[in-house]
Amino acid sequence: MVSQATKKTFDTTDDLCLLAPVILGKPAKLFCWLTLGWLTPALACGQEGNNRRATRHSRFHDERDCSTEARRPRCLQVELYTERHLLPLNLGGGGVAREKLSMKTAQPPTLATRLLERLASGPHGDALVGDLIEQYRQGRSAAWYWRQVLLAILVGLACDRVLGGMAILGSLLVLLLIIISVGRHPSSLGSGLFITDIALVSGYGAFAAWVWRQRRLAVRHALTAGAQTGLMLGVVLIASHVIEWFAPAGSSRAVQLVRGAGSTLLMLSLLGAAGSAAWQRTRSVKLAVIGGLWCGSLAVLILLSFALTLNLAFEAHAEAWLHEPFVASGMRDPGAFVVRNSLEAASEILVGVPVAAFVLSFGGSLSNAWITTWPRKLAVLAAWLTPLIFVAGAASLWYAESLERAARPPFIMAGVLTAGIALCSAHPIWSFLSRRRRELPPET
Repeated sequence: MVSQATKKTFDTTDDLCLLAPVILGKPAKLFCWLTLGWLTPALACGQEGNNRRATRHSRFHDERDCSTEARRPRCLQVELYTERHLLPLNLGGGGVAREKLSMKTAQPPTLATRLLERLASGPHGDALVGDLIEQYRQGRSAAWYWRQVLLAILVGLACDRVLGGMAILGSLLVLLLIIISVGRHPSSLGSGLFITDIALVSGYGAFAAWVWRQRRLAVRHALTAGAQTGLMLGVVLIASHVIEWFAPAGSSRAVQLVRGAGSTLLMLSLLGAAGSAAWQRTRSVKLAVIGGLWCGSLAVLILLSFALTLNLAFEAHAEAWLHEPFVASGMRDPGAFVVRNSLEAASEILVGVPVAAFVLSFGGSLSNAWITTWPRKLAVLAAWLTPLIFVAGAASLWYAESLERAARPPFIMAGVLTAGIALCSAHPIWSFLSRRRRELPPET
């Protein structure tokens, strides 16, 4: 045990070591440390002073002596004094000690941190921010920090299953393509389509930003179902546009009907499937409708990005493709006519697809909720009748093509409605039968 006199001697030694540089100047600090800090305990206490000297040495460099609240302030002061005054004498300067202290307290670039906090998606965004800040404080450079932040944002956007960040970039791309197209042909302005399309695409971007900020698990399940079907619908619409763009000019009307009706019916089927799948995951009609709207929004952004890029890259082909409508329009600039035609088609798609998505996803969710109450035999019967209903709707559309234009609307409406009901019921029936099959006990 250490005597009270020895403890008092050490307390006095600590105070003198801290005050000597201030009173006597910097040349006296090493002498004070060597004499008062090491020799005084040995002279005062003998072997007991030697034991206390080892304890005191460990107090400067070990945290366990700082654990007592009564000793913590003095111990922290001595540590700070050691790094600021003694290390420069031992290492030949204060640069290393100051660099060590600055690495512990330096703050990373504020703008990069805020961007990462706002744009890092997923539940692990806060942990990622903390890890990068810790690495920066351990000696990483600001360039490294910026590089990691940008890479984390890009990876987060690419790995987000909801595709909210990608949809935001897609809406910005569509806006840029529209502005570039109109800028190359200013005579395409004047009909109000430019302002209308800008406002509609901006609404799509706002919806994408809302989707991207969602963190509720049920909402994300519905949005994930909509994103998956939206990607498939976007591929279908792109394929239909490419076939129509590069198809021979002398294609028969039957081929054109199959191509147009096929893409339309596939769109109806996927929109209904989006609502059905979202309801199956969340058991909420409202979330199912949101999933269907998200499906349609993604598909529209994918189609417009591709179509507008194609028009800019192959403008001569677009002018040749629309030569007859251009001559009938009376415009002088064929490029301006192509841009105006694109703006008109874009406005129709931007308005029409969300309406169809709302109706069909609502119908798909109700169909799934209704079919889940059926017995298995009735569901099997509906599975056999659904293809027949679809064939009847397709036959109505085929027959309407052979009639005069004034007599077509009733048959077209009946065909689209019948085929749409069949297609909206396909996913609920299939999911119900597959789920019931998994629930059956294994055969013995």
